[in-house]
Amino acid sequence: MYTFENRCAQDQSLVLGDEAYKIILNTKGAINDVRPELKKLLDFIDGKQPEDEFTRLLSEEIATIRKSEKWRLEYMKLELEYAEKYQQGMQQEAVNVVSRMIDAGKLSEEEIAMYLDLPIEKIREMKNSLNKVKTV
Repeated sequence: MYTFENRCAQDQSLVLGDEAYKIILNTKGAINDVRPELKKLLDFIDGKQPEDEFTRLLSEEIATIRKSEKWRLEYMKLELEYAEKYQQGMQQEAVNVVSRMIDAGKLSEEEIAMYLDLPIEKIREMKNSLNKVKTV
């Protein structure tokens, strides 16, 4: 088990003081330096059967959630939203990279398309959009 707290990168003696801690637990850890209750939870998370009342209750709750149609729909909706946001971020990053490459003026449209594995038409479309933004 490792415990981290927020500190200043430039001066490690300065603690942020937000009382936020990050605890990293390894379910495969070989050092038995955690309480038996936590070890049972880690074993459960690692796929073993529940060994105490807490992990049994947790297992029952997970089973209930997995059977819930409403929860599954909400989860699928959330996953779709995450995928959409990820794609938007990837597209924006592609535009940013193309913009930097065009501004550097060292590569042709064809070379940019080749390096980014994008159709030349997409590069030209991005370039035209960037030119419109710059002229406004």
